[in-house]
Amino acid sequence: MFKKLEIIFALLSIVIPLIALSFSAWKYVDIRESELRQQRYENYHSLVSKLAAAESNEEQLAVVFEFRNYPEYKSVSLRILSSLKKTWSRPESKDEISRTIEALQAN
Repeated sequence: MFKKLEIIFALLSIVIPLIALSFSAWKYVDIRESELRQQRYENYHSLVSKLAAAESNEEQLAVVFEFRNYPEYKSVSLRILSSLKKTWSRPESKDEISRTIEALQAN
């Protein structure tokens, strides 16, 4: 009888810390994913601001290219790019917008 209790307590002394460790690991991953989503959100909105305030054509093209790295914002990026394509006059700008639109639609 005591032998069985010893075995049960020994198993519980292993299982309970493993459960606590598993929960802690899951919670860490959950919090980290949330932080990364927030960081991506802030980075994307920073790009949009840079696009609106860009002083050079090269800077605008770089921001347009970077939109490809944010497929989670695909729908709004496509609307922004379509609008810019109508207003921008430089052929290389329109080409980069077209390539970025194609890349976003492929995802």
